[in-house]
Amino acid sequence: MEEPAKVFSLKGESGSKKKSEDGDLSNISSSKNLVESDRKPASRDRVPFIKRTDKFVFVVGVLNLILLVYMTAGIQWLLPYYYTVTIIPLIIVRYVTYIKGKRYAYFILDFCYWANISLLIYLWAAPYLNEAGVGKHAFAIIYAITFGPLPWAIIIFRNAMVFHSLDKIISVFIHITPMLVTFSIRWHAPVSHNATHVANNPRLQIWEEYWNGLGRFNVCELNDSCWTEQWAYLFYLAPAIAFIVWDIFYVLATRVCCPIPENAVDAFRYLSKKIKPLYFLRDMKNQKLAYFLYNLINIGMNIFMCVPGPLLYWNYYINLIFVLLVFICCIWNGGDFYIEVFAKRYQEQVKSRSKERAERIEKLRSRSASPRSRALQLRSRSRNEIAKNKVAPSADIPTC
Repeated sequence: MEEPAKVFSLKGESGSKKKSEDGDLSNISSSKNLVESDRKPASRDRVPFIKRTDKFVFVVGVLNLILLVYMTAGIQWLLPYYYTVTIIPLIIVRYVTYIKGKRYAYFILDFCYWANISLLIYLWAAPYLNEAGVGKHAFAIIYAITFGPLPWAIIIFRNAMVFHSLDKIISVFIHITPMLVTFSIRWHAPVSHNATHVANNPRLQIWEEYWNGLGRFNVCELNDSCWTEQWAYLFYLAPAIAFIVWDIFYVLATRVCCPIPENAVDAFRYLSKKIKPLYFLRDMKNQKLAYFLYNLINIGMNIFMCVPGPLLYWNYYINLIFVLLVFICCIWNGGDFYIEVFAKRYQEQVKSRSKERAERIEKLRSRSASPRSRALQLRSRSRNEIAKNKVAPSADIPTC
């Protein structure tokens, strides 16, 4: 009579162990499902997040272009203000982006950034320059620089109006907006003797009082001595001195004080691989001599780019056509990018950026989800212990 009770107790014990084991398994599976459910939304949301960011940048880029065109055509007095509040954060973003990547950090020292900072200083120092009697000369030099290397760099570096790319928007902005600012000041800023062709424009008279916000800009007019006697100095010699001073600083910064690493890229390494006439610099065995020749070519080309300056300064319509041609070049490069490159490259960029974002999320989750992972390990250990301690039925016990 004892045997059936023993059988019953053994069966009950094994059944209870089986239930506890099933409970542990269900807990483990539910915990795994919880972890997987936490991971799945992030993996599903990676690509839409990147695409939403690009769409936002696209909208900002288009609105920026619309504002620039509208202010250049209608409310020119607002353009210096808009340039001031926009160029500073964009340069900061470019600095942080390039310094973080390190590979393109040395592009921050290029002349285009110096030119933008020089224009920014001129806009706010104009009243003091006028009091010192050099306001007209300063504007002519700034005009020669903004209509010299900056717009021509759009052709050399193939800057494109790619509205979804913040990097390309910044590149276009720092090369094309200074030209629009000086264009507006040259042909639309009020002058004392009303010598420009738009002096009797009723619209100009309406907005004349607003130009006083940054100080009345003194423009070197065609009947001033700064034009008739000093135009060669203002449009060629002074910019050439500025180029030479910048180049000396650039060489000292990138080759003496902080030598550029082998994996980094600067204008010399980029152009010697992208521009066919400069391929010989890349193939030279003596790279120090190649770099010296590049600097001579760079200074000479910057001066050569200032050659059309006096002609643009002299005639409004020639100046306007030049501005339109620069815009067309940017738009053409953008269309070429979207049609020839964008379709393939964008999908690759989305995949790589989503992978990087997934890695960052995984690192954050590994820190925050460590207690949960330890709980899973403990449950798996308890499951193994249950499997080892499981009591098998004896051979002499009758079974049904």
